[in-house]
Amino acid sequence: MTLLEKMMEIFDGIPLIDTHSHLCPVEAEYNASGDILTDWVPAYFLDDLRSAGLTEKHAEMILDSGRDLVFRWRLLEPFWKQTENTGYARMWKLSLQRLYKKEQITADNILELNEQYKKLHESPGFYRRILKEICNIQAAVSDYSLYKGIRMEHDREFFRPVFRMDHLIFPKDSGDLSLIEEECGFPVNSLDDIIEAVPIIMDRALENGAVGFKAGLAYLRSLDYAFADYEEARRGFQVLRSFRIGLPDELRMSGRVPKAYQDFVMHEILRAANKRGAVFQVHTGMHAGAGNYLQTSNPVLLSNLFLEYQNVKFDIFHAGYPYYRELGVLAKQFPNVYADLCWTHVISPSDSRDALRSWLETVPAGKILAYGDDLHSVDLVTGHTMTARDNICRVLAEKVKEKLFTLEQAERILQLILRENAKKLYRI
Repeated sequence: MTLLEKMMEIFDGIPLIDTHSHLCPVEAEYNASGDILTDWVPAYFLDDLRSAGLTEKHAEMILDSGRDLVFRWRLLEPFWKQTENTGYARMWKLSLQRLYKKEQITADNILELNEQYKKLHESPGFYRRILKEICNIQAAVSDYSLYKGIRMEHDREFFRPVFRMDHLIFPKDSGDLSLIEEECGFPVNSLDDIIEAVPIIMDRALENGAVGFKAGLAYLRSLDYAFADYEEARRGFQVLRSFRIGLPDELRMSGRVPKAYQDFVMHEILRAANKRGAVFQVHTGMHAGAGNYLQTSNPVLLSNLFLEYQNVKFDIFHAGYPYYRELGVLAKQFPNVYADLCWTHVISPSDSRDALRSWLETVPAGKILAYGDDLHSVDLVTGHTMTARDNICRVLAEKVKEKLFTLEQAERILQLILRENAKKLYRI
């Protein structure tokens, strides 16, 4: 048995803790009306197709389950030939091979493949088959409050929820303000009301089973959360109130959420999290979708938060990719910062290996979280897990071969980065 095979054997014996999942947390509600393309294409691979030139018009047609499936595949196929080299495509191929015993999707086999897909997804217990039996995931930390709110239902056989605080920091419209009122139980008419609402909402989320909190706002703003003046933040809230009064849409939509308000509320949230010793997840690095300001999502911009709120345990997502070296330094220097490889394994398998290779020489192994699928598609969790297995085991096998670790040390590190660190952090 080679070192790599030995590492993979050890990996296969470890029930994984998945630190980041977007899966619908109730199996019976999963994608009931979909087909294999509506399920698989939006799971990041659509970003590669657009990058290769797929138009929005054709993307809409490919995702229209009311159209002929073979026709939709033929629209996609020319772009597949340009993109099948990527990590996302590899995730597709591995899922296809493991779940459906096929090497490729073609116009000739897609109807048969879709029948297999439907048969699997119509059979009760397909979550257990994929997540438990195939992927060996003990539990996944579920980021689903974005869609369902504070009273979200979760099947605790599979999921532990985190609660997003985005709507408090960056209310988009009057609906978000109404949601805050629903969650805290009183009218929100001033910045002081928001300040009062923050700990109430946080405690109610914890009472409803949340194991941590999250901010995913790097898509909308910089990670530079400055210390904001109360009066500036109060004036900022008055802009938000304009969402609720009868201004013309043109004026209402021109009033963006003032940064002073956002910054102030983020610090209020972290003050409350600090008192509770809570875990706080932050999206950093690369954004899903078509283009953004990458430099504003560098995890280094969060340093003032790490210094100020030392009782908050910051789970920094996506390796900060491509800023994974910077994240390694942050996790080394700050006791309350954890470096998380969720999603990164399928963005770039080789860079994920480089990140882990570097972190294992700089960051205490108890600070590294090596697996999180970050997917809406349960099928593709299979391919993601297989990619992560290959990446992680290759790095550990190299370290043993180079005599940097013994086999026993490598096995202990695998236990930590795949399971024990996340189990301890999220109290699973």
